[in-house]
Amino acid sequence: MKRGLGNLVITLIIVLLALSLVSIGWVIVSKIMLKENFKSDVHSQILNTRIEFSSVNFQNISESKVVVKRLAGKLKLESSKYTSKSSEVDIITVVDLSGSMSWGDCKNVTNNCCITNLGGDYNNGTCSKVVSSKENTCINTCFGVWSNKLTPLKDASKNLVDTIDKSNNRIGISAYSNNIISGYSADLTEDTVLLDSKIDSWTANGGTCICCGINNAVSRLSSQSTPEKPKAIIVMSDGDATVTCPAQGTGNPEQDAIKSAVTANSSLNTDNNFVIYSIGFGQDADGITLQAIANAGGGQYFEAISGSDLIEKYQSIEEEISQKYRPGERFGYVSIVFYNQTDMYEVIEDMPDILQTKQYTFDLSEMGEIRRVELYVVAIDDAGKEVTRSLIDFYDAN
Repeated sequence: MKRGLGNLVITLIIVLLALSLVSIGWVIVSKIMLKENFKSDVHSQILNTRIEFSSVNFQNISESKVVVKRLAGKLKLESSKYTSKSSEVDIITVVDLSGSMSWGDCKNVTNNCCITNLGGDYNNGTCSKVVSSKENTCINTCFGVWSNKLTPLKDASKNLVDTIDKSNNRIGISAYSNNIISGYSADLTEDTVLLDSKIDSWTANGGTCICCGINNAVSRLSSQSTPEKPKAIIVMSDGDATVTCPAQGTGNPEQDAIKSAVTANSSLNTDNNFVIYSIGFGQDADGITLQAIANAGGGQYFEAISGSDLIEKYQSIEEEISQKYRPGERFGYVSIVFYNQTDMYEVIEDMPDILQTKQYTFDLSEMGEIRRVELYVVAIDDAGKEVTRSLIDFYDAN
């Protein structure tokens, strides 16, 4: 009798476990089906969202104009509404303070004075790669005009710090040469006086360990920020990476730099809330490596030849970060993609209202000749992630 009861209990337990597994399986399948149905529904609405190019004008490449007209279609599903939680962003600026950042340019000089007295590289009246100790020689012996890289970097960095007052962002600094320079770096803070003091103290010396800067930025963001908060890293360098990192272990400075950016994105990007931008300063910057770093973090690479260019590029990045993480409801957006012969450039803009014609203006001077423009409508889910996108219209320049 006891054995019979025992067998009955075991049988009941097995049946209950089986029913539980079936229930769990059905829940999983139901969620998948609902998600796929949602995607299908949104995609159907996108196809009914009649948006088209009204005109495209590249006569002035620095003020290229694209006019988009929305004729019909409603893409405002309650379940696809996205409200960003905060416009506050934690930003780490990764700055190159290697020896080449102390070099200067002596302008309006002769080739002879450049080679003999300054020991630099001469090109069309400018003697470049001149060590900082030659500043007086440039001015008093060669009668030239002196400029260096460190001063505009300080100015650009201070401008970035100034955005704290208007955006409530927090900013930190990861300064590097052969390794991280702790005395020139700073944790995430809103203390503009502290940050400006750090920036004023910068001097340049040593090699270029880009991976050191990125790894340190990741460490600061991981320990001082929160997973849900938007985060950004801005990587600046004026030359080739020359120092490797054990954490990456490729044995190649450039590959270590790229791998550190890949690691940064995988560890910090929890909800499409992380981005890496990169800036190459001067003609000797390694644009290939810096472009790969930006690509790894879903950002953009900027090239700054002069000091004024550098200041403008930092401003552009700050504006893009503010735009990317501005608070507000979004149901979908338009993506305008420009192509030249070898590259592409994507711009995300708010969708026009129904029956609205909207003009967008872009500076495409760095793209050169534009061959093709494509217009996409993109839908996002309640977490702000892309659900689906469809090519709505295109324009071929040729």
